[in-house]
Amino acid sequence: MDTQSGTPENPWGSGEVWSEPPSPPEPVEPPTADRLAVLLGNATLLGLGYVFLRRWGLLAAALAGTLVLLIILAAAPGSPGWLIVLAVWWLAMIAHGWWLTRPAQITPAERPLTQRIVAGAVVLALVVAVVGLRINTTRTVDAAADAHAAGDCGRATELLERIGPTDRVVDGSTALEGEADLEACGLLLDALAPGEQELVAAAELQVYMDNPRALWDGAGPKRAEHLLNAAYVSGQIDQESLEAGFEQLTTTLDEVPSQAGQVESVAETFLANLAEDPDNCAARDVVEWVDAQGWEAPALAEPVAAASGEVPRRVLECARDLSDADELTASRHAYEAFLHDFRADERADAASDELYDVITGIQRKNVRGLLTAQRYCANPSPYRGAEPYRRSGANPMRVYGINPEAHDFPGSWLAESLEDMVLVACVDGPKDGSYQETCLYESDANPFGEDVRFYASRFDVKLYEIRTGRQVAAFSDEFGEPCPPSIVVESFLVDFFVPPDTKRSSFTSAELRGMFEVYQN
Repeated sequence: MDTQSGTPENPWGSGEVWSEPPSPPEPVEPPTADRLAVLLGNATLLGLGYVFLRRWGLLAAALAGTLVLLIILAAAPGSPGWLIVLAVWWLAMIAHGWWLTRPAQITPAERPLTQRIVAGAVVLALVVAVVGLRINTTRTVDAAADAHAAGDCGRATELLERIGPTDRVVDGSTALEGEADLEACGLLLDALAPGEQELVAAAELQVYMDNPRALWDGAGPKRAEHLLNAAYVSGQIDQESLEAGFEQLTTTLDEVPSQAGQVESVAETFLANLAEDPDNCAARDVVEWVDAQGWEAPALAEPVAAASGEVPRRVLECARDLSDADELTASRHAYEAFLHDFRADERADAASDELYDVITGIQRKNVRGLLTAQRYCANPSPYRGAEPYRRSGANPMRVYGINPEAHDFPGSWLAESLEDMVLVACVDGPKDGSYQETCLYESDANPFGEDVRFYASRFDVKLYEIRTGRQVAAFSDEFGEPCPPSIVVESFLVDFFVPPDTKRSSFTSAELRGMFEVYQN
């Protein structure tokens, strides 16, 4: 019988061929690792424990998760929520390493020391790096704060600009503090920028001082300096800025006593600059206000007291300036204020003489205006610079009510100007005086005649002495001869002239001049 190699036939079967059963899979050998090394490796947040376990996918996931959290912490430093998430992530990685290193899941390493040393070294390096970075961040922020407090925001800004994402991650709160200082320094640098207008700079300094991270104590005096510079420019006084400037100095003394020296320096500089200003009246208003405040703090009281001598000088010089500018009423008030407040001043006698001249000038201006407006007779006023009235001799006068030139008044009787004027003559007339006589006059309309009653021409005269404004004479006189041979009648009806019922007698210029002759000889 022929034999055949291979699988023998099944003698009980139908001739089918049987195959050998498959061999069982070879068992997967667990990774060789040390549990402590894995735990230390995952504690680095870098997934180093997964490297020991050769779990490359978990390594990638660990690195990605840690990187995302670090980016978030760099963007939102010091955020409590994300710090908690990071802590949970760190614990989760350690717990996961513990889970993966259960006794049934790994083969203990024969030489675990190497893995432990590597993991421990990485942990130590990270700790040292983090501590070092935190120390460096703290030192940088502290140094910047010191520079900021000293007013050197240029240096502070240079330091704070070094704060980067790494600092935000390792020490978020300190990094945030540095960023707040940087913002505050930006405000201060804007306020101190050269060429800034005084009021703008003062407003920017106020914004800086309102910032919670404003560390420079000199901001208050500097703001006051800007306000005071704006309070007095070219003789123009900004009272609001003046008061705000001294209010800021007072506030600084209350809140930052260490700045007393700077406060005193600002006040001294302002008052010294004021002393050099040529505008006496504007400077007077400022020094009077400052001197009247009654400062209690020595830092303000002492410079104000030292400059108090400026007050009488400025008041007197202002009075003189106003007089020179022909602002006589204002000048009079200034002189009177000087003499009232500083009567013991060595310049008081000279001021009294000058005040006399100013009042004389006011009278002169007033009288000239009344004469020009022809209102002197209604409001006689004195001008003590005029010559006195003399009962004998010429008294040149200004005549109102009649035209003296039309009546041939002598030139010596009439004043050419206020300087040689002695009297003002106020003439009311001519008007009807007393009854004189009734006469009959014929007319074309009535050949039998019409009776005409004649009245004297009456003049009422008042004489005022310019020097005192008082009335020196008041008299009345009547002139005229009644019943002339003919009278002139005016009528709007042609060829129909009717004599008036009454008529005032005519007078002569000689009669009119005679009223004044006694006052001119």
